[in-house]
Amino acid sequence: MSQIVNELKKCPAYNERVKIVTLTSRKGLCVHERIKNYEVGALNEKCEDLQDTTKCPYKESQLT
Repeated sequence: MSQIVNELKKCPAYNERVKIVTLTSRKGLCVHERIKNYEVGALNEKCEDLQDTTKCPYKESQLT
């Protein structure tokens, strides 16, 4: 929990805009059809790979 709070505090709009935070793993949030059913470790690794190469269509920056 302290890690989450520390990460939120790094966000410039933390005090003004953050009202609620969903706490779950990538496994619980993943909607990517090809990887969402992977085991946790494999899902985390593949998710990071897709984000690093900007090939994840669900990455926030690609949705806006």
